[in-house]
Amino acid sequence: MLQLIRNVLWVGSLFCVLKMDAVLKSQCERWLRLDRNPATRGAVAALLSSASSGGADGPIRRSSEAALRSMFGSKLEFGTAGLRGRMGPGTARMNDVTVIQAAQGVAKYLTLRHRGATGPTATTSAPPPPSSRPPPAVVIGYDGRHNSQRFAELSANVFVDWGLKVYMFPSTTPTPFVPFAIRRLSLDAGIMVTASHNPKQDNGYKVYAANGAQIIAPIDSAIAEAIDQEADHIAESAWADASSWPAGKVVVLPSATVIEPYFDSLRRMHCAPLTPPVSSTPPPLRIVYTAMHGVGGPWTRRAVCDTLGFPSSHFFIVERQFLPDPEFSTVTFPNPEEGKESLDLALQHAKQTDSHLILANDPDADRLAAAERGGSASPDWKVFTGDELGALLGWWCFGRAKLSGIPPSRMVMLSSAVSSSFLATMARAEGFHHETTLTGFKWMGSRSAEILAANSSRNAADAREVIFAFEEAIGFMCGSRVLDKDGVTAAAVLAQLAVAVYARGSTLAATLSQLYERYGYHGTNNSYVVSPSPQTTVALFADLSDHHPSTVAGVRVADIRELVKRGTDSRNMKLNGGRATLPMSKASPMITYYFANGVTLTLRGSGTEPKIKWYSEVVAAPRSAAAGTNDASAGDGSSSSVVAHRKAALVEFVSRAVDELLQPTSRKLKPRASL
Repeated sequence: MLQLIRNVLWVGSLFCVLKMDAVLKSQCERWLRLDRNPATRGAVAALLSSASSGGADGPIRRSSEAALRSMFGSKLEFGTAGLRGRMGPGTARMNDVTVIQAAQGVAKYLTLRHRGATGPTATTSAPPPPSSRPPPAVVIGYDGRHNSQRFAELSANVFVDWGLKVYMFPSTTPTPFVPFAIRRLSLDAGIMVTASHNPKQDNGYKVYAANGAQIIAPIDSAIAEAIDQEADHIAESAWADASSWPAGKVVVLPSATVIEPYFDSLRRMHCAPLTPPVSSTPPPLRIVYTAMHGVGGPWTRRAVCDTLGFPSSHFFIVERQFLPDPEFSTVTFPNPEEGKESLDLALQHAKQTDSHLILANDPDADRLAAAERGGSASPDWKVFTGDELGALLGWWCFGRAKLSGIPPSRMVMLSSAVSSSFLATMARAEGFHHETTLTGFKWMGSRSAEILAANSSRNAADAREVIFAFEEAIGFMCGSRVLDKDGVTAAAVLAQLAVAVYARGSTLAATLSQLYERYGYHGTNNSYVVSPSPQTTVALFADLSDHHPSTVAGVRVADIRELVKRGTDSRNMKLNGGRATLPMSKASPMITYYFANGVTLTLRGSGTEPKIKWYSEVVAAPRSAAAGTNDASAGDGSSSSVVAHRKAALVEFVSRAVDELLQPTSRKLKPRASL
């Protein structure tokens, strides 16, 4: 009897395997019916042939089937403002088919909204009949990655088929130019083909709404539904060459339409009439700039030198990284957020030119990193964290807004839930408004759009001005010209700040210390581990959500904010029954621990990378951060010694807490240092 049961189970399992193989084969064949790209078609056809022939358990067959499962075993989900993933054939990859399907979903959503529908409910795949109203209009930009221009042109094909008006940038462009164009031209949507700072094998598809911010719910789910409805209906015209576009259907944007207004508005908002051009007094400052093989090079140089007037003789570029290079040939990770590891060539060039400051954009120029040379006592370079740059830029934008006559009661600043609370502290001291959003500029941009839209119901004297927003991942929004992070503008504003502090004999690091003395030390320690699979990440956060420890690393847990399953915050028990004020995000689960020692630690699953990130902060009162501290263990009692002591204590505690909570060894999480 036992042997009979075993035989039945074996036959059943064999049937499941064969059934799974049939499903996989069907998925591949469906794909081949849709794809017209000879490279990706050929790859799938070859693997399918290998997986369907040979011995039932042959190594070639198993290898081919495993490769097909990695391509078709999941679906590249539309979320986090669009798509992002590894390029290659299959439903789990970025390729011509997934891009065309995404474009069809965007086109259908815009078309139905244009008709007055509330969401994609039609089942027909045919583009709608002409309307007497002007058609929806979309702008498309793309970076310098492999296939980015092709993906942009395929999207234009789809939009033309659906009767949309299409605007295209004439060549590679920084990401922030797309949301600027949406608001400048009053468009209905924008597409940016980019994977930002991801590895060279990746690409992405970022979607912006009519308000100029990245899409959020319910737009993202409506587009995702429309993508699924149209997935099996790809017209031959979607594969057309760009030369076949009907006259007037795709407008290549002339410089005067978007580029010149972008820089004119930068000059008005951040230079004249508050100060003369910075070049009127040659600064005792030399800057090295790197575009990190991306698209920001000529535009950031124009912003800093031509628009704000920094002398080009003091602005040195890293030539080997200045122009777009899809191979990112001089860096392991094209991400300036990685610190000195990614700034090696810039540091070498700074030494050669005796420069004081390094500015670095990421490949799509929506982020900004900065490093500053220490003085004679400490000649090493300080790479600023995103939180530190957020404090400096927020303070500078606040001062500039005051000089322009905006009272603090009308100013608004925003930061994400995982960023430093410095702006919130500063807001309490200075009287401006501060708001916290979920992680990501799609939330800060959307909230900024709501604040600006609400001004229509306010008196002019009460109108709110969004003067600054930031996230710790070196993303900064200086003003409301662009409702997204903008590394080009941020570079110019930080250069202007640096000129001002160097002109009075100070430095950015010294200015940051002065801000800590005035508003209190805000020390942060952030990093990440790489998860082996999405399932691991899901299981980890489910476990954290279900089990709330009373102590971690020997320190009492005072409160917990859980944005995974329940959306609770124990700090709010007396206010609203413990409900969290921030919403939950399926794409990015998050849980925050508030410890009795004053440390805040947030664990979050990344929505765009296979990372589990952590963010920690400790805040000291202003007098504790200054030289007069009573902390006997803080070294020699100087301000720098106190900061160093508190930072070391934070790092040591967080290291133990993260190890206890994440259990990286048993879960096979790969630490950042080993990558």
